[in-house]
Amino acid sequence: MQKDKRVVFVYVTLNTVEEGQRLARLLIERQLTNCVNLHPITCTYVWEGKVTTEPEVVALIKTRAEHFDAIAAAVRDTVPYTNFVGQLEVTRVNEAFAAWLDSVVRSEASAAHREGQA
Repeated sequence: MQKDKRVVFVYVTLNTVEEGQRLARLLIERQLTNCVNLHPITCTYVWEGKVTTEPEVVALIKTRAEHFDAIAAAVRDTVPYTNFVGQLEVTRVNEAFAAWLDSVVRSEASAAHREGQA
């Protein structure tokens, strides 16, 4: 079965920059991304019946579509609260960035092969 090699963004909301940095390092170590952008935002939401406004951080993770589930699992391992993890389609990407992504991010097939040898 062919894995989904499309370039995508995974958009994740977090409480702090420190959580974002911890998640970014974990994803890079697991070869699930080559780059994570962290953006401070203000979020207004309903929680336990109350409207709340507070600062948050968005992690914009550049990856391949085949890695969404592994990234969502890493987010669950990193933060103990309910947050948003969503995939955004990228319709085009420049060749230089795609080449960098390919050189850093593992493919599921090669990961399975390496794990079988361990």
